[in-house]
Amino acid sequence: MKSAHLIFALLFLLTGTTYIVAQNVWADKSPHKEGFAQANNIRLHYLDWGGKGEPMIFLTGMGASPHLFDDLAPKFTSRFRILGLTRRGLGKSDKPATGYDTATLTEDLRGFLDALKIKRATLVGWSLAGTEMTRFAEKYPQRVSRLIYLDSAYDYAKFPEIGAQDPVGSAPTKEDLASFESSKKWFTRTQGMWSEAIEADARAIKLQPDGTIKLDPMSEGVSKQLLDGMVNHKPDFTRIKAPVLAFYALASSHPGILPETDAETRRKGEKYWNEVLLPEKRRQIERFKREVPMARVVELDAPHLVFIRPQDEKIIVREMLAFTGK
Repeated sequence: MKSAHLIFALLFLLTGTTYIVAQNVWADKSPHKEGFAQANNIRLHYLDWGGKGEPMIFLTGMGASPHLFDDLAPKFTSRFRILGLTRRGLGKSDKPATGYDTATLTEDLRGFLDALKIKRATLVGWSLAGTEMTRFAEKYPQRVSRLIYLDSAYDYAKFPEIGAQDPVGSAPTKEDLASFESSKKWFTRTQGMWSEAIEADARAIKLQPDGTIKLDPMSEGVSKQLLDGMVNHKPDFTRIKAPVLAFYALASSHPGILPETDAETRRKGEKYWNEVLLPEKRRQIERFKREVPMARVVELDAPHLVFIRPQDEKIIVREMLAFTGK
């Protein structure tokens, strides 16, 4: 998991750790209902925010649920029917031992649309979901109205190698892990954000029966299959026919560098960020622009979890509404 740190820092930030959580004092206020669909021979869980108009499907990253869109998704219900899919292996969706390659996940999405009798949809995907969206658009172009990438339009082949070069770590201390509130404070301090959506995601799929939270709720085998699928998938962006809006998160400084980070680690971290990671991301952006010349590309000085901070969400909502002509 370490090799994928740079892409999944906000997905597996607390992987393998547990937290005590005060239960029955919090409620999910996002206006969605839950449902299940039989798709590709498994049962998939989804959230339904309702709304009128053509469908818009939110697809999330590895180890995260559609609850991460609890704040963002309702902002489009006046103009779209909004759904969020829980990928196999997670939450209330079925958890088979296999089937986590990009091709199978793409068929899960097709089956989900079939089950809900959706002929065409706008797909909005974060992180890992970009591979599924691209594959789906390649294979089923007639079923895609639009693609909206939330820091997810990448060829991930080089990222494990690049991630392994990162000299900065920001693991929590024992004191940070003492309770849910202390872990929340640690997350807020180190990531500069917190939201109802982050909490809803944690409580929906990571809250354990004993009252603890494990923020990598998937088995090691499932996580490896998903990572392998991302790295091995070779996206052919030139085959995309639908209109595209792509957001890229280009934080201006290394998010793992904190006020207490020592000077040498800070120096190495910024050097890595500015000379290794950001140049690779910019190369990928230029490739995407060449291969999808009609795409609308928006670069944000933001973290990978690009739609959570209010200032970033505001831009994303504005751009999505303008892009969809709504």
